[in-house]
Amino acid sequence: MQQQQIQALLANVEELTHQNEELRKTMESQNAERRGTGENQNEEESYEPTGETELQR
Repeated sequence: MQQQQIQALLANVEELTHQNEELRKTMESQNAERRGTGENQNEEESYEPTGETELQR
């Protein structure tokens, strides 16, 4: 029984990893399109983990 639960959890992890990768690709594509068209990006889309806040730039 425990082995089946572990296998089910591993399958869930693999599926979520796949979904995460697809979402990342979609977001990168959308961000590239917005940059290409000159549209403004909101904070979430333009977030860069630099440690700086928007006001410090």
